[in-house]
Order: sequence, then structure tokens, then C-alpha cells
Amino acid sequence: MDQHTLSNDAEHKLHAVMILRDRSPDIAMPASYIEACNLWYALMSDDEKAVAASAAATFHSGDFRKAVAIAGALPPAPRLP
Repeated sequence: MDQHTLSNDAEHKLHAVMILRDRSPDIAMPASYIEACNLWYALMSDDEKAVAASAAATFHSGDFRKAVAIAGALPPAPRLP
């Protein structure tokens, strides 16, 4: 993750989760950012991965603020480019 500094911002954490869960060709992100997000996720504990899944499910249910609050419990994530 050398190229991407880590952020403790909950919205950055949620964005990293959503990049991994919903890779869309419509979302143009640098490959290095996606790689950093993959590494970030791979280093998570099973409990942290469950929190990430909960944040994504909450986001998809339409409750952005709650999803951000849930994502806030995750470790620092790659900062948005």
C-alpha cells in the first residue's frame, strides 16, 4: 500500500469495501488503488471481514449513513485517489 496512504475516514473505508464488492466497469479507479484495497481486505481478520460485509449490505439497503458508521469500525483503509 506504499502508493496509497491509509485513512481512518469512515467514508474512505466504506468506499474501499464497495470497490471490492461492486467492481463496476463504470467506476474508473487506478489499478494501484484496487490492489491496495485488495491487500487491505486480505489483511483483515474474519471479524473485520464480517463488519465489511455488514457495511456493504447496509449500503445496498439504502442506508448510507448507517453503512458509514459501520465501516468506521474497520482498520484504516487506502485513501481515495
